[in-house]
Amino acid sequence: MTVGLFSAAIMPREDVTSPVYQNTEEKLKVQFDKNPKLYWIAIGKTDFLYRANQDYIKQLDNKGYKYIYYETDGGHIWRNWRIYLSEFAPMLFK
Repeated sequence: MTVGLFSAAIMPREDVTSPVYQNTEEKLKVQFDKNPKLYWIAIGKTDFLYRANQDYIKQLDNKGYKYIYYETDGGHIWRNWRIYLSEFAPMLFK
């Protein structure tokens, strides 16, 4: 299993009730129990989702889950996602 998160909407607003965002600890345990070959997270420093991604990383760190983190300048923009894809894609074939 491989996971690539590009400017991910990890943690929603308080009023969001979608089941996608429920039981995140259990979902993470299932993911990491499968021992992902690559768990890659990328975010821009001015992305409106930056804070949520930092909170998510803290959650992963607290559980001892391994991941690769890639941070760029800029925000939630195509330019960054093209950079992330160019960094992430070669890792898929290692």
